[in-house]
Amino acid sequence: MVKSGIDLPAPKRAPKENLVVIPGPLKPWKHPYMGIKAFAALPDEFRLALFGNYEPPEYEAYLKGLVETLGLSGRVFFLGRISDEQRDELYSKAYLGLVPSEKEDIRGVHHGGEVRQYGEGDDDEGVHI
Repeated sequence: MVKSGIDLPAPKRAPKENLVVIPGPLKPWKHPYMGIKAFAALPDEFRLALFGNYEPPEYEAYLKGLVETLGLSGRVFFLGRISDEQRDELYSKAYLGLVPSEKEDIRGVHHGGEVRQYGEGDDDEGVHI
């Protein structure tokens, strides 16, 4: 067995909620806009939580404008920077962790939720829910 070099906490087995999580930091190459667009196809009872800093800071206005344009304002929450404990709690409750990044591996899968990654879909943008 080869260790990853990261000691992951034991999975928390909280009841799953109709929650989708996109981890940050929220950078253009991480494609959070693709996750927001994919989220728009889910039923109204689902909520989306994005967390992390915006890099560059003006990217915040773009993402929030997209949410407003898509009519998702009451369902999408931008949490900013959160603690590791808050992150783990979100992952443990999330029905789906969405990582539309083209450069990173999946995080959060050890919490028992479904996870999709950039390039894992049926369409050209690689987003599939």
